[in-house]
Amino acid sequence: MIDFDPGDELALLVETARKFAEEALRPRLRDAETARAVDPSVRESFDAIGLAGLEWPEASDGAGLGPLARVLVNEELAAADAGAALALDTAGPALYAVLEIDDESVANAFRAALAVPGARAAFLDAAVDRVTVDGDRIGAEAAWIPADRVDVVVALVGDDLVLVRDGIETTPLRGAGLRAAGACELRLASAPIAAHASRPGA
Repeated sequence: MIDFDPGDELALLVETARKFAEEALRPRLRDAETARAVDPSVRESFDAIGLAGLEWPEASDGAGLGPLARVLVNEELAAADAGAALALDTAGPALYAVLEIDDESVANAFRAALAVPGARAAFLDAAVDRVTVDGDRIGAEAAWIPADRVDVVVALVGDDLVLVRDGIETTPLRGAGLRAAGACELRLASAPIAAHASRPGA
């Protein structure tokens, strides 16, 4: 029999996220849509109550709760403002690729890029997106990224993970119902690779 009980720790986390969403996100929904961003004070509160580093291992100053915790939290946030839920999840799916590769140089470069207030990450998969690697340079195009700003790109190219911090070009797009997150077209034109690693066992 499958047990769908999240346990006391995750249940408390869900309740915290629900309260935050109702008090901090829902009343500011229209303002966040107009600004295409959540207010910095909202982001600070989000960080302060421990909702930002849920998936990072405890050894990396995270909570070590894994992706289920993020899914449950984002579900509660999205019920109040789906765009804000995306905006507050600054690492997004790029984080899971970084954790899966488990390479210290990649993880350190990723954390450093997101340490800047308001920084956002984007994830590309060469199986879906147009990505080419030539030596220590990478080219890529993504038609839609749910962010106005991208500070670090993590690209999965076969069994290799490539991290880019410079040469990231973005063109703003109209928000597709997720205005608080922003939206852009992303392009890497022979951008320098800051760090790379191969999938374990590859």
